[in-house]
Amino acid sequence: MFNKILVPVDGSEWADRGLDIAVHIAQGSNAEIVLLHVAYIPVSFSYSCALRQLTDVDLDNSPIIDAAMAKHAGCGLNITTKILKSDNIAKAILAEANEAGCDMIVMGSRGLTG
Repeated sequence: MFNKILVPVDGSEWADRGLDIAVHIAQGSNAEIVLLHVAYIPVSFSYSCALRQLTDVDLDNSPIIDAAMAKHAGCGLNITTKILKSDNIAKAILAEANEAGCDMIVMGSRGLTG
């Protein structure tokens, strides 16, 4: 059925529920899960403020990704992670789904940002 499922997470309860559903679907089809966290970096008029925001995001570590991984550590699935930064979260999610070759996106309908 499905080979690779993208699951965007933001630390919200809704994202956690989406991940739970994605794990259930993946277990039924032996699919891989790609956990994605997109850090929102707004377009700013201040260069120094924007530069500080860009450098504050750690693309190798995310407490949000770590918590999601810990929750499903023993699920028996291949779960990979990706952390991005963008001023347009929706476009970043779609671009990653295409780049990673995902055939499904599972996400909560509401998150920390609305």
